[in-house]
Amino acid sequence: MAALGGPIWILSVCGALGCLLLAWRYRVAPPRKVLGHASADILVFLWGVFLVVVGLQHVGLLDRLAALYRASPPGGARELGVVGGIAALGSALVVGVDRVLAIPACRRGPAAARIRYFKRTDDADRAS
Repeated sequence: MAALGGPIWILSVCGALGCLLLAWRYRVAPPRKVLGHASADILVFLWGVFLVVVGLQHVGLLDRLAALYRASPPGGARELGVVGGIAALGSALVVGVDRVLAIPACRRGPAAARIRYFKRTDDADRAS
């Protein structure tokens, strides 16, 4: 959809409805049960990610990234380096912001809670 200039949310809604239809058709689970597995906090998180991406698009960052990707020769090691490098920097920035925002909350809690939080995020970083 994005390549055609259309809104990506239409594709997402169609995919979700298609999954509900398949679950109903093949009697995997009734729609109410399928919808019950959609975690509200995950949906709120994804909505937040959507808002951040729309904000980045409005300030022109996505256009700059697209121009940077187009500037590297396709299929080469340089393209892989550019895309991988930008992804690594973006990931480090997001993880860093996550930890900075969590520090005040962790300071109020016991030391064991701080250690568990940072160990959990480090393990998640290594797994991905």
